[in-house]
Order: sequence, then structure tokens, then C-alpha cells
Amino acid sequence: MRDTLNLLQYNVHNSARVMVNVYAPPPGGYSSEPEESPIGQLQEVAGMGTDAELVILGDLNVHHERWGGAGSPACHTCRGYHMAGQRQPRNDYRPRLSITTPARQAQEEAERRNWKNAEPEEVARDCQKLYVPQSLDSRQAVKEYADYLVGFVGTLADKHATVSKAGLKSKTWWSPRVAKAVEEYKQARRSQLPEMERLRARCRRNREIHLAKTANFRDLVDRTRGDPRLMWGLAKWGKERSHLPPQAPTVPPLRTGEGADATVETSFEGKAEALRQRFFPQPEPADLSDTNMELLQAEREASNDTISVEDMESLIQRLPNRKAPGRSGITNEFLKMLGRTFVEAITALTNACWHWETYPDTFKEAKTVALRKPGKADYQTAGAWRPIALLDTIGKIVEAATAKRLRKIAEDHNLLPSQQMGARRGRSTETAIAQLLAQIRTVWQHPGQVDKVLRERMVHILRRLGIPRDLVGWVASFMTNRKSTIAFEGQESDTFDIPAGIPQGSPLSPILFLFYNEELVRICSRPGRPVVCIAFVDDVNVMAYGQSTEDNCRELLRMHRACEEWAARHGAVFAPQKYELMHFTRARNQFNLQAELRLPGQTIQPKQVMKVLGVWLDSRLRWKGHLDAVAGKMKTQVRALSQTTQSTWGLPLQQARMVYNMVIRPALTYGAIAWHQPQGQGGTGPAKSGLALKLTTVQNSCLRIVAGAYKRTPTSTLEAETHTVPLDIHLDGLVAKAVNRMKASGMAQQIENACAAIRTRLRHRGVTRGAQRHMGAVVHPAALPVDWEQQWIQGAKERATAEMTPEQRANLDQASYNHWLKREQLWRWVQRWKRREPPWGERHGRPPDKKILKWHTGLRKARSTIIIQLRSGKTGLAAFLNRCKVPEFPTPRCPCGYEWETVEHVLIHCERWEQQRQGLIRNGRLDKRMLLDTKEGLHLLSNWWMESGILGQFTLARELTHYVP
Repeated sequence: MRDTLNLLQYNVHNSARVMVNVYAPPPGGYSSEPEESPIGQLQEVAGMGTDAELVILGDLNVHHERWGGAGSPACHTCRGYHMAGQRQPRNDYRPRLSITTPARQAQEEAERRNWKNAEPEEVARDCQKLYVPQSLDSRQAVKEYADYLVGFVGTLADKHATVSKAGLKSKTWWSPRVAKAVEEYKQARRSQLPEMERLRARCRRNREIHLAKTANFRDLVDRTRGDPRLMWGLAKWGKERSHLPPQAPTVPPLRTGEGADATVETSFEGKAEALRQRFFPQPEPADLSDTNMELLQAEREASNDTISVEDMESLIQRLPNRKAPGRSGITNEFLKMLGRTFVEAITALTNACWHWETYPDTFKEAKTVALRKPGKADYQTAGAWRPIALLDTIGKIVEAATAKRLRKIAEDHNLLPSQQMGARRGRSTETAIAQLLAQIRTVWQHPGQVDKVLRERMVHILRRLGIPRDLVGWVASFMTNRKSTIAFEGQESDTFDIPAGIPQGSPLSPILFLFYNEELVRICSRPGRPVVCIAFVDDVNVMAYGQSTEDNCRELLRMHRACEEWAARHGAVFAPQKYELMHFTRARNQFNLQAELRLPGQTIQPKQVMKVLGVWLDSRLRWKGHLDAVAGKMKTQVRALSQTTQSTWGLPLQQARMVYNMVIRPALTYGAIAWHQPQGQGGTGPAKSGLALKLTTVQNSCLRIVAGAYKRTPTSTLEAETHTVPLDIHLDGLVAKAVNRMKASGMAQQIENACAAIRTRLRHRGVTRGAQRHMGAVVHPAALPVDWEQQWIQGAKERATAEMTPEQRANLDQASYNHWLKREQLWRWVQRWKRREPPWGERHGRPPDKKILKWHTGLRKARSTIIIQLRSGKTGLAAFLNRCKVPEFPTPRCPCGYEWETVEHVLIHCERWEQQRQGLIRNGRLDKRMLLDTKEGLHLLSNWWMESGILGQFTLARELTHYVP
């Protein structure tokens, strides 16, 4: 088609309009423009001297940066897309409304440092030139040295990790075959070839791109054998993103205000302002009259505590890898390369910061990234987005050292309430759940905010608790003069001041928030009242107990009023509309389970199911709600596993097994101490009831994907071939380990004391019936003996000592609890395996043995699948498929007509494969046991089976093995 430019002038309601229809041929490249393009004439049309509205339509074929630039998908400029109305009569489509922003600035190509090019030895050698001060004699000296240190490390990064930009053809799947197909299609499109020839060229291009992307993805998966980091990246993608449509790297229009003041922000500046107001709101006016700074100033003393070079070196080596850096762009991995000189420098800086009670401004500016909150239906409100503050990694080392020091002071001097969990050693969500449920069951045994932390209040709390003066001053400096920007869509807003709050992403945030909430937790756990509290960082759960649900609601109302008084002094705002209420009882006919909690302006209705600390509770603790929630979550998890591994391609068996054991199974068994009932000493039978029995089907589904096995493969075979402990035995071990850990840390005694306080109060109310007092009686669904977790491993110790010499028995107690736990789990598993009936078709089945995993070392997934299918007998041969009643296999006989088509028949007797079998002969004979029960034989057999093409299932695997890009 030749270039055209047509004008049409018309009137609408006495208003003149000019419509211009333009077609410009494709240019020779993204940066060129045809000499005779009609686009240049648009300027003349716009200057015709008329007041008419100008409407431009057509195909401009311009890859201008205001349309996203070259190679940018259209979805990157799309701001909204939805149906605009109902289908019109006699039309086969529904009107759609697309909102784009063609005037936005193009996203700059991301600059990335090639950190892999940095050699640790060379980096450490160059870092020896770093100046390390003996002392810093003023706050100004601390500030100047911090600036110098950041600049020096940045210079090293520029030298050893150069910056590069991604090019148009930097896609990992781009190959010569794709380039050739794309060029052929371009030539066909611009030539006078018949339409069918152009269609064929387009189909060839699309097919080559599809094959290249498929091969690239599966090659990426295959490379996980040598690079575990790729495996975890794939696992995260499969878990979080594989089941969702692609997300445009844009923030949609954001609605702000309500009613007549409601507006929709579409510009970057407007959306950035909406997010800023959401992420960093102005704090509520707080009553600070009780913060007597002068009195507290006289009471506090300075501390001469410092951090040693050795402790700092250990802290740096424990920094997590693969974390987003701050504004300097320096990663934790690079900081670890800098060596001893940098450790000495950051140690000197940290000690000087504490001594002078200051924190350099260069570390206070954050880059706040807006991320989508998962699972939101509408992302057009600022509340559907969450902030992550990217802080300077050098400054975060100073913050981590300070957080460690604060935690030690808090624990050594018991400054925090015992009910306050999270960010404290030995006080995980598991412990919080155990204490909460223990208190609920104790009652049954007797019938009857982070972004609004105020600096002044934070400093007052630390002084009141007796924190050393240098740390209090340092925290005050840390929270002063903080700044940030907001970044999204490849752009960054102007710098603005943060009025209050602790940066989310700082190592200090958890411990400081525990201090800030300390008084609130004590208020909600007031002695002498029938109320208890469990807090996990900023998640506070309050439980009232009494003779009726109405009494409990009145007690909760009193607690709410006390909490509001605390909020008035701390600039906090509670959201009663987010409160949740549940009545726990198994005597459902004795109490009013519809009793409401009536707060000023808000009535809270009781719920049947409620999520607490990641566990779904119901009023009778029967766990149906938790089972339903886990089952729904596991659908996504199982789908994620299948997205990264299948029977003929994907993660190798060992890596797929690791993903299941370390990603999926922890989600499946979360909170087991609350809902799983362990077996006692010597129990080896499978679970016959409870959640463990119902969740076993999820593990079976995952193991079939991991092993590439058929659905008819028995569970016991899957567990043995992948060396995965049966779920109920694994749960027994998890609960035993958790109880042993809580007893070792002293948390078990705390739980028992909390339950004893409840029993004492209930006795004062006239309740006299006794109850078991140890933790095992109230933590689990049913009571267990006092030391059941030690009894659980007693069998393993006795079996081990029977085979030991006296010298070995002397060292018996040095073995860890986890060592004996694993031995007991394996023994129970082996005993269960021995009692099973051998399944049909299985040959050379082995009891559970971890050595079986070595058979799959270095193998692609398809060959591991072949090994498991051949050993189990559950493979795509006629005998098995006929047994499964597959219509295409009416008879189990082999096409050779000799006998049933089984694995043994194909390996030894079938005439069709007689010639190919010569490759399996070793030492003059074909040893079936060697082929099916040794690593060497299985590697030989799996390769022969796939290359011979015996089963069409492995055709794709064979093609991918020989695919050349």
C-alpha cells in the first residue's frame, strides 16, 4: 500500500472538526523515517489556521519513544482494559474500552552490573587501599567517612562489575534459526509474493520462535543440575506467577478520594502522590505529655559497648544473597568480596556512630518500590499496593549490628513481654500458635502499625526501658531527617521527607516495632483480668475467657477502650472494621455463639472460621477450615510444580524432589503442632484419621509429578523411589522436634505458666475440677505423656546401643536430638514398607534407602522417569495399559504375539528389539538384575530405552536432546 493522507471536514453540533486519515509505510529501521512519509505533512495540517478540532487516525508505523519505543509490548502503555457495555443486537462482539497513555516517557533500558565478572581475590586486593580510621572524633567526621566509604565501594564496583544494557536481540531464546525465519518473513511481507507464501513465511517464523522459546525454557530448567540458584528462581516463579497472566510493568489509574471528591490519577506524578499519601501518611496528633525527657535524660547512662571485627565479619557473611540493593546499587554479594579491610572499616564506622549517637544522612534516603499485594481483585486503589524500602546495603550493616545489640539487651533484661513473639530467638509463629491453643484448651478443661511510629514516642520508650544512652541517641538520629522516593514504571519521583515511621526493609524495623508495641501487649495481658494476649510483631490477638460469651464480649470492649487510650498517646489508629471475633467452645448448646462485640460505631459479628498466624481456626478446633484452605492453596502449589517439571522434561528428579521438600511440603505441614496428633512410641502404622490422612493425597500427587510416574503407581513405591518420608511420619517428627525445641528454649515452661494462670483464676471462680498441667496435655489435639517427644526416639537409641561397643555408648549422648529423630523416622518407615503387599509389576523393590537418589545423579528428567517406570512396572506397555482398561489396548499381548508386553518381555524376549538389545549385553550376557538394580545398569538401560523409541512418550525428550538452535 502506498502512503496516503486524506482530510475530511465535518460539523457536530455546530462544532467544526477535521479528521485526517494517514498511512505511512514501514520505515527501513526503528530509527529511520522514509523520505516521502506523509507524517511530515501533519504539521502543515495542524497549522491551517482553523479553529476546528483535529482528529488523526491511521497507521503511522512509527516506533517513537512516546509509544513505548522499539520492542516494547503494547501492554506496557495500556492503563486499563475492560468491557464497555453489553453485546449489541445483531453484533457478534462486545464493545471494549482500552485506555492508553501514549504521551508517557519511555522506560529506560535497565542498566545491570555484571557481578559475575567480579573476581573476589582481585576485589579484596583492590579494597586494601581503603583508608581505615583509628578513630572518628566528631559527628561531622562520621558523616564524611560514611560518604567516603560509599564512594570508595562504588568505585570498586564500577571497576570490577561493569554496567551493560540489554539490546533488542538480547533475548536468551534468540538464535540463528529464529533470525533467519524473521528475516525471511520480513522479505516476504515487503515483496509481491502471493498471500499464501506470506502466510507460510509467517507460520515458519512463529513456529521457530515457539520452538526456540520452548527449548530455551527447558534448557534453563535442565541447567539447574549445575546451578541451584536457577532452581529456586524457577520454584518461586512456579509458586507465585506461573498460574497468573503476565503483568504489565505499569501501575493502572489510581482512584483517590471519595464521593464528590473522587478523582482518577493517570499521570506518573499523580499516581506517585497517591502512593506517597498511602505509604507515608501524616501521623495522627498524639498526646506526648507523659514523655518527661528531662527526667529520663538524668536516669539513663551511656554504654561503652562496641562490636568487634570478628563479630562484624560473621554478621557480614550471614547477610542474605540475591536481595535488591539500595540507591548505590551495591549488592550484599559484592560486600562479602571486599575482605578484611572493609570489615575493619565498617566496624570503625559502626562504633563511631554509636559513640557519637548519630547516623549519617547518606544512609537515610530510601528508594521505595511499589509492589502489588497478592490476591487483590482491584489494583486501581493505592491500598492494593505495598511499599518496599530499598536501603543502602552498607548502612544496613550498621542497622543489623544495632538490631543485634538491641535484641541482646531486651532479652538479657526481660524488657519485652513474654507474650510478644516474632523477631526474637525461640519465639516463632509455631511457638505463638502453640501458646494460643494451649490457653484455649486449658479453658475448655474447666467447664464453664509500622508506618506511623513517632520518633518522640520511640525515644521515650527506649529511655523508659533503660536502653543505654548511646543507642537511644543513635535511634533518634536514625529516625530523623529520613527521605525517600517512589519508583515504578521505570521512573522515580522527586525526593520527599518521611513524616514518621520505620523503613520497611531495614534490619532494625522488627525489634524497634516490638519496643513500640511493648506497652500495648502488657495492656492486653493485664494481670487479674480474664484476658490473655499473643502478639507476633504487629499482629495482636486478644482472648477473653469466662462463664458466657456475653461476659467475654464485655471484657473485650474494656480492652478496646484501653487500647484506644494507648493509641492516642502513640499516634496510632485502630481499624475496628478489620477486627475479627470468634467464640471457642465445644459445648455449643450451652452458650450464645451469636453474641456480638459492640464497639462505638462498629458491631463485630462472630465468624465460623478465622485465620490466626497463618492457621485457620474454627470454633471447635476441628480444623475443617484449615483443611479447606490448605487444599485450595495446594492446587496452586501442585500446578506450580507441574509447570517446572514433567515426565519427559523439566527439573531433574533430585532438584524436583528438593523443591517439593523445601517449598511445597512446608506449606502443606505449616502449623502441624496445632492440628496434628502424633503417634506414640513404637507406632508404625499409617494414619487412619485426621488431617494427615487427608493431606497425604496432596503429597502423592506431588511425588507422581516429581517421579514422572503413572497414577496407578503405589504410594509406597513413590515414597521409596524418591526417598520421601510418608507424610504422617514426617508430621510426627515435625511436632516432636518443635516440642523439644520449645523445651530447650524455655518456651514450654512459659506456655505451662500461662495455662497455670488461667487455671488459678478459674478455680477462684468456683471451678474445682483438675486438669493436666504439662504442655503435652494442652498443645496437641489429644493429651500425650509428659516426655513423649523423648519416648518417641527411645527406640532408635535402644536399637543403636545394642550394636555399639562400650566406648561408642559413652559418646551416645553427644548425638543431637534431630539425629535420633531421623533414625526413628527411617525405622518406622522401613517397618511399614516391609508389611505392604508387593504391587503388581514391581521388580527389585528396595526398602527405603537414601542411596537410591544417587542413581539419578546427572540424569535429565526423562531418563529418571524411565528408571522409575521400569522398576515399578507401571509404564506405557500393553500389559499395564490393558490392566488400566485403556480402550486402545484391548489385549495385554505384545505386537510380536509372543506373550504379555511387560518390561521383562521387552528386555529379554521380544523379537522386535532383538537387534537393539545388543547394546545392553555386558560380559557376554544380559543381566536383568544389573540393569534394574544398579546405577551403571540403570544409566545404560534408560539411555537405550529412550534412544530406541520403544515408547512415544519420550519422543519430545529425544528431540530436545538433539535440538540445535
